[in-house]
Amino acid sequence: MKRLRMDYIDLYYLHRTNPEMKISEIVAAFGKLIESGKIRGWGLSQVLIEQLDEANKITPISAVQSLYNILECDLEKEIFPYCLKNNIGVIPFSPIASGFLFGKITAETKFEKQEL
Repeated sequence: MKRLRMDYIDLYYLHRTNPEMKISEIVAAFGKLIESGKIRGWGLSQVLIEQLDEANKITPISAVQSLYNILECDLEKEIFPYCLKNNIGVIPFSPIASGFLFGKITAETKFEKQEL
């Protein structure tokens, strides 16, 4: 915080959850950060509706950041309605589908093989 020259962080995102930890424990930690004044709000990224609901019941969520574009619009089914009902902001990312909608990927595009 000193290096940022800030007294608090406006929005702190949890981009990935640790599958070995209960989400309730993680969410409670964000609640403590809010109570202490270190953060004003917190958010989740790429969250399932069940996780969103469980987390929001423990420590209210300020924002959800998820993949959203004309090709990938699953947020419209459950996440958007939930967020509207619970006054949670939605921050979409990859609006041009990682370049696909901008012409970056064509029929000639070669993809490298990735080892899993």
